[in-house]
Amino acid sequence: MLSATIKDVASASNSSVTTVSRVLSGSDYPVSDKLRKRIKKVARDLNYTPNLAARSLKTNIGTEIAVVVPSIINPYYTSIIKGMEEQISNNNLGMLIYTTGKNDRDPAKTYESLKSRKMAGVVVAADSVDDVFYKELCVLKSGGTPVVLVDYQLHDGNELFGVFFDYFKGAGLAAEFLTKNGHREVAFATTHLNRKSRLLRYNGFCETLRNNGTPILDSRLLVCSGDSTYSAGVELAGMVASLRNEITAVAAINDVVAAGIVMGLNQRGIKVPDEISVIGFDNGDFAEVSYPPLTTVNVPAEKMGKLAASSLVSEINGDVMECSIFLEPAIVERKSVLLRA
Repeated sequence: MLSATIKDVASASNSSVTTVSRVLSGSDYPVSDKLRKRIKKVARDLNYTPNLAARSLKTNIGTEIAVVVPSIINPYYTSIIKGMEEQISNNNLGMLIYTTGKNDRDPAKTYESLKSRKMAGVVVAADSVDDVFYKELCVLKSGGTPVVLVDYQLHDGNELFGVFFDYFKGAGLAAEFLTKNGHREVAFATTHLNRKSRLLRYNGFCETLRNNGTPILDSRLLVCSGDSTYSAGVELAGMVASLRNEITAVAAINDVVAAGIVMGLNQRGIKVPDEISVIGFDNGDFAEVSYPPLTTVNVPAEKMGKLAASSLVSEINGDVMECSIFLEPAIVERKSVLLRA
């Protein structure tokens, strides 16, 4: 007995192949609940599963998704990957992870590997992409391999689409939250601003402070070497402590660093938020386990990964992504920022 095809499901559910592909790939494309349920029921009744292995033999395209990220140590990128897992496995695809951070594979070698392996599709975190790699990804896509970006928008053109977060606006919300809570003398703590996502956060923070009449002083940009880790935050706490008589709050580049700052300040007998308030960025696991729990900017990394994966699967099934998806930032208020009179 022949296996049911996507065309069989479309015919039996009185819908199009494109709509069936969107529903069964988990895409967030707007489809009525009634139609979505009907398609899923028909697929179950027909025992339909996407036969990507057969597609691979027919088209000489693999059944693995390449996921390119700067690091798998950073909880932010692991959350993106986690968000992708269900979508990928539900569509009988595998996942191959490339890291491009310090001491790892450079973008040129990554691109050569992607070409030689004939991937079913590629998801790339923007911080892994330089201008040369971007052009190579455009060539890869024009050759028939679906490519979806994730994290932040690299260019305003329509060569590559993706699922993006507005870091500039998110950092602006953090600055606005501090000023509304009475903090006018603040610092910004970060590792080197050598990634666009970090620079977007810093610039967004500074612009909002300027617009509110409280520009950040150059001496209050606190920078330490290394990666944005907990230990970096502990190191930055020493710099924050040296300004304890000048500032009332500090914004950290991410929650991991913010949690390290809180610990480092506690070790120095400086109470958070009674003496110095701390605001983070990401809303990752560190935000909740820090003491006190961190007020932070929510970056829905897991949702970003899920949307990126579902968009990629839709493209693999022939439903081309025609525009990018933009996720909005929001403040998550906890206990690390004190309201000042």
